[in-house]
Amino acid sequence: MAFCALGLLSSDSETRFYQLNSWGKGFFFFAAISCFIWFLYYMQTSLIYAEATKMIKDKETSRAISLIERVYHPIFKTTHEFYEEFNGYNQPIALKLAELYEQQKDYYSAEKYYLEALELAPNDENVIIPYARFLLRIKKEHLNAKEHLLSIYSKISRYSKGRVLLIEILIEEECFNEVRYHLDKMYSGHYNAKVKLLNELLYSSDYLNELIQLTDNQRRLLKELSKNSNTELTYFIHDLYRAEVESKSQEIYEMRFKLKESNKKREDSLLEILDNEQFLLYLKDASKNILEYKFRILDFVLKLTDVQKREIKDLFININVKQNNLDKRLHLLETQNNREKKLFYEEELNKLALTLDRNFKQTLSAEQYSILEKLHQNFYHSLLKNDLTDGQIMEYEHIFITD
Repeated sequence: MAFCALGLLSSDSETRFYQLNSWGKGFFFFAAISCFIWFLYYMQTSLIYAEATKMIKDKETSRAISLIERVYHPIFKTTHEFYEEFNGYNQPIALKLAELYEQQKDYYSAEKYYLEALELAPNDENVIIPYARFLLRIKKEHLNAKEHLLSIYSKISRYSKGRVLLIEILIEEECFNEVRYHLDKMYSGHYNAKVKLLNELLYSSDYLNELIQLTDNQRRLLKELSKNSNTELTYFIHDLYRAEVESKSQEIYEMRFKLKESNKKREDSLLEILDNEQFLLYLKDASKNILEYKFRILDFVLKLTDVQKREIKDLFININVKQNNLDKRLHLLETQNNREKKLFYEEELNKLALTLDRNFKQTLSAEQYSILEKLHQNFYHSLLKNDLTDGQIMEYEHIFITD
């Protein structure tokens, strides 16, 4: 607009069809000056914001806040083009200030800017989700947080922060049926790290008491076990999101390793606290989705009839659960010198494998059983032992579809 205005003002008056009067010239002169001033303002704020972004990366949060507050204006400058996790949308500056103040533990200023961001974008999930997280984690207002999340429920995607946050709230409210519904929805052949964390949070709650008839002593021991883990796990989820947004691959790898160790430690404790039948119930619930997914792969390869599926499925899942149970008990014996018990578990594992194989022979046709035998041996044993990796599943799915 500035260049057009200058063009009109500086063009040869004798060659124009329309002659500008003094008011017209004044208007275009004002437009040109205004546009140049706006351009300079925009360039200056961009440079300041870029410097603030650099300071954030260098952990100089206080200086970054000072610079961003110089840029921010609730009327003239409310957003900026540093997208970060906003997938192409301009980030509200008030939201950035709120998150930075939250990092500094200045919760009064953080909430002030969260509310300003909400006022500017009342239906934006990129604003509502961080504010709901603030309400849940900092202010402990889980009902208020849930209300905000439900206002954008239709926009919450399968793996979004919003759904993860909603599940956290539902676990705290002990709405376990709803939690299971959402976790089942999030399963698509594998659990990503965030969903694994939510499962850890679920099984560290009173959900186990609802799933299994615990004794008073077991409840007391499990309560002591989960006393510190719940708070640690919720912040673990937040840290994992932050690391993913900032593409810190080494930090993500370390967190996933810690998560695996946390799961192993919790299950080792459960082995000590629960009896065998209770632990089997826990394992069946915890591995339900992945075992059903693996059975679907088997069904796809062998093209099972409805009758065959009914005869094989329950046995396949139950034997996998029992073998998983025995594998965990064998692993626990690694630190003990109990050869007799180790041999017993190994014999039981072999019996279960033979039982499943015998059932396959009886139920499958000769052609189907031949296909099963031709499968890669590692894949077949992995199906039986329930230790097939996500990469192996994808690899074999590709082979089956290609063949």
